[in-house]
Amino acid sequence: MKSINASSAKQQAFSLLAAGSALTRLALAVMLGSATVGNCQPYSPRVKDLPVETFDTGLLMIRPLSIPYWINNDEVLITAVQDGKKATFSQIDTPAKTVIANFSKREIRTVAEDGNVVNFDRYSKHFMLAKLRDTDIPDPRQGASATKTLYLDLRELSVKNDGRIEIERRYPEGSEPPDDIGVLPKNVPRRSLGHPKDGYLINVVKEGDTLLKQGERNRLSDEPEATAWFRAGEPLIPIPVRFEEISDGLYVEFLDKFQLNVGDSAMSSHTNRAMSASWARPYDLTPYRLLSRDGTIEEIPYPSFIKEFGLEERRTDNEPGRVNFSSLLFTKPGILIRKNLEDGGDYFLYKGQQVYRLIAHSSSLTSSAWFRIRPNRVIFETLSPNGCRLAYTHIKASTSGVTRSPDFYLTIIDLCTPSSSK
Repeated sequence: MKSINASSAKQQAFSLLAAGSALTRLALAVMLGSATVGNCQPYSPRVKDLPVETFDTGLLMIRPLSIPYWINNDEVLITAVQDGKKATFSQIDTPAKTVIANFSKREIRTVAEDGNVVNFDRYSKHFMLAKLRDTDIPDPRQGASATKTLYLDLRELSVKNDGRIEIERRYPEGSEPPDDIGVLPKNVPRRSLGHPKDGYLINVVKEGDTLLKQGERNRLSDEPEATAWFRAGEPLIPIPVRFEEISDGLYVEFLDKFQLNVGDSAMSSHTNRAMSASWARPYDLTPYRLLSRDGTIEEIPYPSFIKEFGLEERRTDNEPGRVNFSSLLFTKPGILIRKNLEDGGDYFLYKGQQVYRLIAHSSSLTSSAWFRIRPNRVIFETLSPNGCRLAYTHIKASTSGVTRSPDFYLTIIDLCTPSSSK
């Protein structure tokens, strides 16, 4: 699909709204500008609060290792700090356990008392566990030592349909998790799509060309860089997207598509005309893109509701790259954005031409109260297969403000079912 020209975004959006998917219609509706009432002037809409069901698990996370893996629409597999222990400075040496957090039951069950989730296969529901330890390895070339991570007691497990966890294989000591990158040519710029089966988006350099020459040429033209979809044993599929604009390869399971950019397009010279010395593209900000398995691209322009609902960060002419939000995700009920603020941030959900701030109910307070979720310093956030629930790791916040604790915790929220708490 051709990139949407900023000057004709509304006209193209109307046609896409008529023909596109439900999510595309929802996303593009936001781009059509401010709403009007009769012949009156456009009004300024206000953000509303939306109560959502929340599971604050209380699990202490290992900051770079605790990725929430959804094994179904209810349960998250994750590495946590062992009870009574604290995260170490190096993080890797933290005493770890592997658990499953069940949202509906608000329960935590332990899978392994000692071990980290090394990887998770979303197709087979197999995952690998190991005890991670850092050790110094002499490096004669540098005349010093280098740090190497050891995978002790490496084993492969599987999640069965009835929820049982079984060990499929144990690896010999000294083994490391399999690495699928070896199938790619060396030094090829790439963006992973998260699974060997899905492969990589790579920056293809034509014979006789170089990445530098190609980049210079493409910056002065409207022609996208030579991006292709690489999957082992299959022909390359050309992708009509500039490689420099691809920051992610996030699989959105309920759409069976890959989201190619998640962060704010306003933050980088690769995606923002105002920050670039040269720009030959038909848009000012890189649109949000969804890649289908046949190689086609859906483009959703930069969301106008950011400005219309007062979520835009104030900036001066000297600050063109100030970030309006940290992430934008396509969910089943609508577009979810995470916005970092001085007091911890918020999640906002756009649905039905309205922006909602997500709030949660706390029964642990002295009196029953609703409070802002405040996803402060989020490290990982993952969406359930059906697009309804979000798991994220973050620093704790309270009703009075953000704590200064360096500890990270796991929270799960339900975007599709309004909270019934009173």
